[in-house]
Amino acid sequence: QSGQSCISTQRLYIRDTIYDEVMKALTEKVKSLKMGDPKLETTFVGPMISEKEASRLHGWIEEAKGLNCTVLCGGGRNGCMVEPTLLADVPIDSTAWREEAFGPLLCATKFSNFKDVIDAVNDSKYGIHAGIFTTDMNRVFYAWNNLEVG
Repeated sequence: QSGQSCISTQRLYIRDTIYDEVMKALTEKVKSLKMGDPKLETTFVGPMISEKEASRLHGWIEEAKGLNCTVLCGGGRNGCMVEPTLLADVPIDSTAWREEAFGPLLCATKFSNFKDVIDAVNDSKYGIHAGIFTTDMNRVFYAWNNLEVG
């Protein structure tokens, strides 16, 4: 599939102290994702549902680029195929950040204040899901009590 799921990850908030390391590894991984025929076992990203949807998502990527985000990989389109795209420094008021992509798009940003991240997640009109990777159980409990998702 190409991210056409309401529970595919679209936004990543990464702690500023590990941001560069995570983004380097993530960029390498996204670049390695094979596009192609979804019937082949080697394919990780297939076509989007229609050219209209592929064009819509590509337009969002282009809009984000025009707002000075950084394209770490991907961003291209050929018909229904949209390259797995990793964007950094995406403005929070851009369509790519605010709307559900339903395609192979991941937007990342760094943070230093965990509570600000929770507030930002809650500011989304789509509170479908959230995941947290941390070793700090205080953050886990704070998120459990304050995230408006699910």
